[in-house]
Amino acid sequence: MALRNEADVSMDILSTIYQLVIKHFSTINKVDSDGLYVVGTLSFYFKNEPRLIDDFWKFIEHSLTQYSDSNTFKAALSCVCDFAANYGPTLNDKVHLLMTHLH
Repeated sequence: MALRNEADVSMDILSTIYQLVIKHFSTINKVDSDGLYVVGTLSFYFKNEPRLIDDFWKFIEHSLTQYSDSNTFKAALSCVCDFAANYGPTLNDKVHLLMTHLH
């Protein structure tokens, strides 16, 4: 994975954080707002990394169906914005599909 600014944070630290979030979601067996905020932040460091999209997009989609949990829903929207800002056209199809479900 390519970092945007390797001087700021080492790849080992980011990889550890990445694995912790995956473990967190697996352990609690759901997606929560705290994890989604971390995922959105990771997208700034793992710029254009398809693995991040592949690993986390299913969690974002699921979170956008959780209308009754407003914190998770809002965190998912924030995460979509972070991904869109960092992955641009790579997400066109995914974001378009999400928007049809949100109307």
